[in-house]
Amino acid sequence: MNEKEELQELRDLLDHMPGGAFTYEADGDQRFIYVSPSLYKLLGYEDEESFLKSVNYSFIDFVHPDDFKKIQQEIDEQISESDIDFCEYRVKKADGSYIWMLDRGKIKTRPDGTRYFYVVVLDENAIMHRRMETAKKAKQDSLTGLLNHQTVVIEISQIIQETKKGACVMVDIDNFKHINDTYGHLEGDRVLGCLSNSLLNNFPEAITGRFGGDEFILYFCGVDTKSQATTVAKKLLKAINQIKINDVVPLNASIGIALADGGFPSVDEAIKIADQAMYIAKNGGKNRFVIK
Repeated sequence: MNEKEELQELRDLLDHMPGGAFTYEADGDQRFIYVSPSLYKLLGYEDEESFLKSVNYSFIDFVHPDDFKKIQQEIDEQISESDIDFCEYRVKKADGSYIWMLDRGKIKTRPDGTRYFYVVVLDENAIMHRRMETAKKAKQDSLTGLLNHQTVVIEISQIIQETKKGACVMVDIDNFKHINDTYGHLEGDRVLGCLSNSLLNNFPEAITGRFGGDEFILYFCGVDTKSQATTVAKKLLKAINQIKINDVVPLNASIGIALADGGFPSVDEAIKIADQAMYIAKNGGKNRFVIK
């Protein structure tokens, strides 16, 4: 690969990173020398010239006024080492708003003694968004999108510690192995997905997660009477029965509800009671609910 091809690869890389690169004079008015397309496009400009005009061709006007003095001081302190550490600051977009950037630069000296900076910059907003997405996915069950086992247990435990009233609900699909064996695992996965969506849509107030396999867990804050729990159970059973296996057969499930108007001693105890109630419902004929 020749130098021209290497340079083109570098530019392609810069154009697809969440940020970009630029160079500017280290002295005087700190005029920009080069701005990568990925950067000025990120900031809402059509081309390099329109971007440069908006900031008077100067790095000084590119940075938020409240941040420039701080980063300039950081640069001055590090400049003797000829390597600029990470700097965080806000930069102006075409619409006048500002976004946070994280950069790292290096100072270069020309044969005539003049100096310029080469800076690689990252869009911190995009980085933070990706981190949040990653953190969110780590809490989700990969198949259903509900909270996974660990996360939902932690969240219910926190609620139990904060409040004295609530209902812990265990839902177990009836004859799920038969669904997989008869209609295939893809249909089984589809049913799990449909049930998950139904739980989220019909019970947005509940903490909802996939407990494992074909078992789901919900926790309702403030449901502290048998009458309230019965209302929840009937609505839940109706929503489940509206889901059709292979578009024909109604889905059935056994539901166990642990009710504690005085509070549960722990999340483990709440789950244990709800699980026991669910098995009573299953052994008693399935497609029904039991409240303990």
